[in-house]
Amino acid sequence: LGPDHLRVGDVMYDVGKLVYSHGEHGSAEKSMECFKEVMRIYSLNKHQNHVRAADVSVQMATIHTDLGEYDEARDALKKALKIYEGGIGEKTSLVGKGLTLQQIGRIHYAKNEFDQALTSFKDALQIFQDTLGEKDMNV
Repeated sequence: LGPDHLRVGDVMYDVGKLVYSHGEHGSAEKSMECFKEVMRIYSLNKHQNHVRAADVSVQMATIHTDLGEYDEARDALKKALKIYEGGIGEKTSLVGKGLTLQQIGRIHYAKNEFDQALTSFKDALQIFQDTLGEKDMNV
């Protein structure tokens, strides 16, 4: 495997998540470096619009949100949302879209943008109900 192989990107994604969840000093920066490298690798391999790239964008948004960088988080989530919307019809993409809308709602809420937050939450809930069914324990 070369340094630009997709499997390297997948492992870097896991490393980024691990480093951030471990919470050491500087973990946000180290994780963000991993995620940027993953996106570079995905782009080189024409996977920048793959669901995995959307997942990386969501992880980057989580870090931005935790750091109070709401505009950067929203930008990363919009990127993920666009990718998930391109995969409509796949349950994974629909659930990813719902989770992303939910996270966008949380950002609106943190910024006291309550009407936008409520709209995002309602859209997310509708996707979950349509995709998973109202009897699913996760809805």
